[in-house]
Amino acid sequence: MAAETGWSLSKVWRIEQGQCGVSVSDMRCLARLYDADEVTVDRLVAESRAGWTKGGRPRKGSEPAG
Repeated sequence: MAAETGWSLSKVWRIEQGQCGVSVSDMRCLARLYDADEVTVDRLVAESRAGWTKGGRPRKGSEPAG
């Protein structure tokens, strides 16, 4: 994935481990990388925006399980 997106391996690792948030542009890039249709991309972006505050911290109850 790092090669396809141009991201560093450490960024990919942090995303995969849930140690950092994903920007809207990163979300779109990932969704397209996995051949998601535009409806799915828009839904993922909306869910991402709804789950995070502007300060970069998850809203209560929006943290990923696990």
